Amino acid sequence: MTSVEPTVAELGELGIISSVVCPPRHSSTVLGSGDDSAVVTARGDRAVVSTDILVEGEHFRLDWSDPHSIGRRAIAQNAADIEAMGAHPTGYVVAIAAPRDTPAHIITAIGQGAVAEAHRSGADVVGGDFSSAQQIVICVTALGQLIEPVHTPVLQSGARPGDIVAIAGTLGWSAAGLDILSGTFGTQEEFLHHVLVEHACDLYRCPRPPYGYGARAAADGATAMTDVSDGLLLDLHHIARHSQEKLGEELRLHSEYTPAAGETVALTVNLSNEQLFAAAGESLSELAALCAERVAQRDGGRAIMRRWILSGGEDHGLVATFPAGTELPGGFRHIGVVDTVVATNDSSLISIDGNEVSTVGGWESFNHVAQYRPQSLNN
Repeated sequence: MTSVEPTVAELGELGIISSVVCPPRHSSTVLGSGDDSAVVTARGDRAVVSTDILVEGEHFRLDWSDPHSIGRRAIAQNAADIEAMGAHPTGYVVAIAAPRDTPAHIITAIGQGAVAEAHRSGADVVGGDFSSAQQIVICVTALGQLIEPVHTPVLQSGARPGDIVAIAGTLGWSAAGLDILSGTFGTQEEFLHHVLVEHACDLYRCPRPPYGYGARAAADGATAMTDVSDGLLLDLHHIARHSQEKLGEELRLHSEYTPAAGETVALTVNLSNEQLFAAAGESLSELAALCAERVAQRDGGRAIMRRWILSGGEDHGLVATFPAGTELPGGFRHIGVVDTVVATNDSSLISIDGNEVSTVGGWESFNHVAQYRPQSLNN
C-alpha cells in the first residue's frame, strides 16, 4: 500500500524542526536549536544568534502597515529573541527579496525602519542582501552578547516548582490591533480613530519589546524566559514542557504526590486570572469594553480581553520565572506560579486559577492557530 507523504501543515512546525535538527557536533556550539536563540563561541566568548523570516501576506500586509513599521517589526521580533536569552543585541543582518516591479520607496522604507529599530534596541544593521521574489520577504539574523556578571543564557528549560511567573512589556495589544484591522468590530470612522484603537493598531504594526529587561531579569536570577510571540499560553506551555523534560525523575522524587499507573508528576504553570488582567492594564480593559459594545457582548469586554491576553501573541514582551521569594525586577508583573500535579498524557501543562486549560491556542507557522496539548508527558 502506497504511503502518502505528509504536507508541511500536517507535520507542523515542531515536527519539521524535530526531523531536521540533530545534536551539535562541534564544540563551537554551546546551545543549539530549541530555545529562543542559539549560543556559539566567538574567540573564547559567547555570541547569541537568532533568525526570523517575514513573508508578505503571512506576517504583514501593505494595506495594514506602512513599510517603515514593517522594517521596525522585523527587527523588534528578532531583538526580543535575543532579550529572552538574557542577552543584549549587538547587530543585525537583513535580507530583503521583492518583486521587480515593487516601488523603490517601499523597500527603502523597510530598510530605514529596520535601521531605526536596530538603533532603538542599542545595535546596528551591519549587513544584508537583496534579491527578487514573487512577494516581499524579509529575513533578519540577530546577534547578541551575554551580559556580565551572569554570562549564562536564560533558557526555556529552567523553571522549577515554586517559581514565580512574571511578565514585562505589553500584553494583548497586538492581538487587539489585529482584530481591529481584520474588521472584527466594524469599520466606522469614529471607532477607528479612537485613541485606544489607533494605539492597538500601532502596536500590531510594530511591537515594542522591553529592551534591556532580559539582561535585568537574568541578573536578578530568572530561571526560565521567553518572549510572548506565539501566544502567552503556548509560550508558557513551551517553558513547562522543556523544564519538565530537564527535571525528569527529580520531579517525581521531590513530589508529595504518588502517581498511579498511566500517570506522571508533571510541571504546570498556574496563572491568576486577576493578575493577568491587572498585568494587561486598565487601558486594554477599556479598549475591550469599547470593542464589546460594537459586537453586542454584555460582559464588559472580559471575554475579548481574555482571548487577546492568552492566545494573541506578537507583543514580544518577556515572560520569565523567578525563584520563590524573589523581589521582581522593575517592570515585571506577577501573573502566576510554577507547580506540580499528577497528570495523564491528555493533561494540559497550563491552568488558570487551578482550572486546567484544555487548549493552549496561539500561532503555529503552517497552521496559523495551534490547538494542542503535549503528545506525551513521558517523552
